[in-house]
Amino acid sequence: MEAETKIFEEKCFKILGFVDKGKVPRHAFVGNIDIVIPTDNMASKKLFSAFIFSMLSLNRYALARIIPRNLKNGVSPKLMVLIPYRSAKGECFYMTQLP
Repeated sequence: MEAETKIFEEKCFKILGFVDKGKVPRHAFVGNIDIVIPTDNMASKKLFSAFIFSMLSLNRYALARIIPRNLKNGVSPKLMVLIPYRSAKGECFYMTQLP
């Protein structure tokens, strides 16, 4: 049955939508936590900062679909949640997998 869930697409990182942070319980977080940061480009840093600011002000998380890399036998897509974080040192998204 697991073989039927595998897909043969190129690697992909796509935001599917947004959800109120109260709707995603912490016990639903599965796996490790990764950090998403912007590229070293001033325009992308400004857009990234505005995106994090709007998500923090609206108390939202982003839901994303990730396909890490395409193998010959296919890969399973993963549903991820992006949690915005801002401090004096910088901004980032904490990303973890959902079931």
